[in-house]
Amino acid sequence: MGAVHETAVTFSDLLTRADEGKVADVTIDGTTLVGHYTNKDQFRTTIPANYPDMYKSLRDHDVNITIKDPNSNAWIIRADQPRSLHRCFS
Repeated sequence: MGAVHETAVTFSDLLTRADEGKVADVTIDGTTLVGHYTNKDQFRTTIPANYPDMYKSLRDHDVNITIKDPNSNAWIIRADQPRSLHRCFS
């Protein structure tokens, strides 16, 4: 098996590709977002600490969102249903 190839993208590119329906899922850890396009390619970007419109855009385009609580080592289990957003507080 080969190593995962990850592409750095701008925040603007993330939002554009989400609007185009090309983003399948994202995992957010603080201001770091790692995700996959619908073609399975992986990408990474830095996001603003407080930008609610980003979450709305991702949810509006059926992107699965996983958020890691920065105060915990526990990962959140992503829901199988689109338009879901989960947070875990320890």
